[in-house]
Amino acid sequence: MLPGDRWSGLENPTAGQDYNPNRVLTARWNNGNWTWNGVSQAGSPEEFTLSNDRMLTAGQEYHWAVEAVTNKGDKKVVTDKFKTLLPAPMDGGNTFSSVTVLTRGLEPEGKVKTEHNRLIDNQINGVAKHIYDAGGAVKKYNAATNKWQSVSPQGNDWEFNSAAPSPSTGKPLVLLADWLGEIEPKQLYNSGFAEAAADSLFASLVQLDLEKGGSVGSPIGLYDSTGKLIRTQGSVFNSPLHFVGFGQGAVVNSEIVQRLGTFFPLAGGTSKDNRDLQMTTVDPYDYDDNSFSGPYRNILDPEIRVWNNVTYADNYYQKNGSGNTLNGRELLGTNWKADWNVSLGNRAGFEPDNGQGASHRDALTWYAGTANLSGSKLPEENGETIYRRLGDLEPNNITDAAETWYTPDHINANFSHGNARAPWEGIGTGWFHSILGGGFELRPYFDGGKKGQSELGDFEAYLTNNRVSVYENNTYTARLRGDYAVPTLFNGNFDAIAAGIGSQSIPGWSFYNRENGINKDASQNYLIDVNQISQTDNPSLYEHLEKLRTDRTQPNYALKLGGTGGLTEILHNPFVVPDWGVLRFDLHTLNPNGGEVKVSIKGSEPGDNWQYLSAIKSQNATGVELRYGVELVGGSNPTQSGFEFNQIGYGTQGFETFNLDVPDALRGKSAKLRFEITGNTEVYLDDVFFKSKHLLLGNPDEARFTRDSNPNPQNFLIERPQ
Repeated sequence: MLPGDRWSGLENPTAGQDYNPNRVLTARWNNGNWTWNGVSQAGSPEEFTLSNDRMLTAGQEYHWAVEAVTNKGDKKVVTDKFKTLLPAPMDGGNTFSSVTVLTRGLEPEGKVKTEHNRLIDNQINGVAKHIYDAGGAVKKYNAATNKWQSVSPQGNDWEFNSAAPSPSTGKPLVLLADWLGEIEPKQLYNSGFAEAAADSLFASLVQLDLEKGGSVGSPIGLYDSTGKLIRTQGSVFNSPLHFVGFGQGAVVNSEIVQRLGTFFPLAGGTSKDNRDLQMTTVDPYDYDDNSFSGPYRNILDPEIRVWNNVTYADNYYQKNGSGNTLNGRELLGTNWKADWNVSLGNRAGFEPDNGQGASHRDALTWYAGTANLSGSKLPEENGETIYRRLGDLEPNNITDAAETWYTPDHINANFSHGNARAPWEGIGTGWFHSILGGGFELRPYFDGGKKGQSELGDFEAYLTNNRVSVYENNTYTARLRGDYAVPTLFNGNFDAIAAGIGSQSIPGWSFYNRENGINKDASQNYLIDVNQISQTDNPSLYEHLEKLRTDRTQPNYALKLGGTGGLTEILHNPFVVPDWGVLRFDLHTLNPNGGEVKVSIKGSEPGDNWQYLSAIKSQNATGVELRYGVELVGGSNPTQSGFEFNQIGYGTQGFETFNLDVPDALRGKSAKLRFEITGNTEVYLDDVFFKSKHLLLGNPDEARFTRDSNPNPQNFLIERPQ
């Protein structure tokens, strides 16, 4: 749009007014000099170099026009367009130019729930589509397979398509983390579900990286000389990583990033020197007991953190929401913060809010408008309004330039927001700060003022002072926690829920564990609060809990298996098998009546089958004698001859701990876990975890066992831990 042009439909235009003064550039050449924004510079009429404050976002299409006027006043206009290239991958690496993970979250239900969610999906899908059109590949998480599957665009959505372009190294890869799928929203109104989704998504990411060249172990064994599991990253984790989380999606991403930092501290590059792991949050929201009213206060999400494996964190938020609209927030805590917090609330369209999610959704639209600069409606002509030009403001009777959505904010741009001389198109902000946006070397940091990375001094020291260790436990409250900050098996103690709601499923044991068996989504009806069992009903268990000094004012859930109306089988969602340690779990039964509890595990690689877990009874020159599962034998006594260590013993009085070996071939890989019960015995299952801080028998090395080359074949734990 040239300075003399007019917007279509503009009423009573003012003669001589430029109705798009904030285009990327308006420059005039005359007698060997270029002039723009009061600056004059000699130059050729055939070439112009943009100033550093107007750097273009990569991967975009730009339109240009030249109007030539002769000495006689004759005019000629030439127009054309060009595209800026996407960044190339790191030198010498078999990597993607970037791996972008797009994640949304649960929204409060309102009168326009369906439309609100559709518009959110449209914006996220639109960002992915823009990268797809530029030559990238897109994969979407499929809860039915727990895999990232190739998709192709179908309108404003994506459909699984095995014939869709496969990811190619050297090009972008987008991962749509669709953890909500077809789950009914009210099924997720409880704590635990967001982290359960993150746990399964992380497992699927690990498996994808293994498929793209990653590996576990080496020709000399699983562990290095210090006892650590040998992990070799593949093309996914060797690439720059960009996590974009909207609303509660920021919680899910935060939990994934914590797991990455725990097990893959170099993820985001091939070395400490070239890695880039960016965490972008758009109107981040972690539900807590102050959220709205009613069931939303049960959700109690883990608190969003900027972990110490994050190299750059940028956050964009608004706080204008009312009614059922979520409000984001500045990401700032004790000794940690986002590097760049941007409040959007005073910009056009963000107020007044409609109480049904409009302002919250506007934050996402704002960010999407920096990833796709193509128009004033996104993701299509009938999409949501992007206020990027004067012609977008005036028809809406907005006269304050400060309400425009975009002004470059990178370190080479020193414009105040809404500056009349600044470009408003959307360049130089938001998505620009990502690897794919091309502006990652110009990222702004707020550290007593806006600074570039080189102005921060020792960058490693800056990160240390503004990040949280991935080993810090950010679970909302202690009662909901597992065995570690990143549990060895999420919700292995069945305590991740804030409230027992029978109509809901059990987080960690539902939604992402599809098999042909039964009970794939286990109901919370099968959870028993053992703290509510009276001394009269079960005196021995009551006494057991008293000895443990259990806090009976808090729920303490266990899973009911077998008996009348009990589950006969339960599957845990895919998880990453820990580096070391046996599988341990607690069982209690008041009346053993035959049958057994069988435990099996299944990897996620093609051809993997269920294999039952066992423990070693003895080992000698003739081989290893194994025992599988736990036998529920009535009247068994550990002091009597013939008692087998895999028979229930103390478990008839309190909870008894059993340990089963884990196949070395699954260490560090994605797997599912299954418990089955046969016979008529009712048992309570609890505290299903791997490894133990209390079994570090060879400090500083963890206790491990191998059947093939065990240097101490007769060394066993003398007493089974209770």
